[in-house]
Amino acid sequence: MVGMRLSKTVMCLALVAASALVTGAQAGNLKLVDGFPKFQGENGWWAHSYAPATGEKIELVRESDYNFRMPVAYSAGKIPLLTKNTGWIHAHPGLNGSGQDRWAVLSYVAPISGSYTFGVMFSNAAVSPGCTTKAYVYVDPAGYGWLTGTKLFEGQVGPANTASTGVMTVALSAGDRLRFAVSGMGDVNYDSTRITDLPVGSVPEPASLAVLGAGLTLMFTIRRRR
Repeated sequence: MVGMRLSKTVMCLALVAASALVTGAQAGNLKLVDGFPKFQGENGWWAHSYAPATGEKIELVRESDYNFRMPVAYSAGKIPLLTKNTGWIHAHPGLNGSGQDRWAVLSYVAPISGSYTFGVMFSNAAVSPGCTTKAYVYVDPAGYGWLTGTKLFEGQVGPANTASTGVMTVALSAGDRLRFAVSGMGDVNYDSTRITDLPVGSVPEPASLAVLGAGLTLMFTIRRRR
């Protein structure tokens, strides 16, 4: 009798978890500022430089928590850089030895398949005369090269103008890359660019969805063993 009650309890919990997972897997909020990593790969986030002209990609060096910069061997000024400040991300593109753009790129690797919702504002963070940059958002499916997938957004940032993605929702498969990039357009002296999140509403976070899935798997495992 106790065993039957336990089995029914496990099944009920499993059904509740399954329902939550099915509902939640349809949407997950991505917050760049909150999710910005202390170290490379934390929460699925990575900081790189990328040179479109050559295809060269270089992992930025972690100098401290939330602070990633170009290795000094490539740039005496250690740019591109990506750092987290209070409430915003500082992105600064750079140039390679031939004077070609090196983009500052923050990438998110989707842990599970589903729909991901985000909203990002790019704005000037430089002193006078201010930045002149371009901002991009790409989806690179798993196995694709860098910035060869779908371009979701492109916008120019200047001293008096911002670039906003608005609220966007994109379907990703596990392992797909969502890339947020800033280009200096050939001049990087004053190209500090501010990245902030837009309000996107209340939906489950991707990390929470992954935990739900793990719990559901455990419940069914317990059920099979009884």
